[in-house]
Amino acid sequence: MSPSKGVTGAAHLDLTEVQTKLAQVRSLVSIPIGVGFGIRDTQTAKAISKLADAVVIGSRIIEEIEKTSENSLLETLGDLVSTIRKAIDEPH
Repeated sequence: MSPSKGVTGAAHLDLTEVQTKLAQVRSLVSIPIGVGFGIRDTQTAKAISKLADAVVIGSRIIEEIEKTSENSLLETLGDLVSTIRKAIDEPH
């Protein structure tokens, strides 16, 4: 099995490739699997949540931390995470 090519927070995410890689990984392990490459918005998070057991968001959160003032950081991150969580929880 070759590794998935990508950079955390990449602009393009090939869902077909993710689905193929997840099937390969699932054939080898029986633990929950999270995906954390290329997830930057609610649409991508929701799409990944249909395929994986967990959605991991890293680069997008780091970007928000870097550009947001300390005074509004918790509110900004809370809004981002709750918006993504709400999208994931919507019926598929």
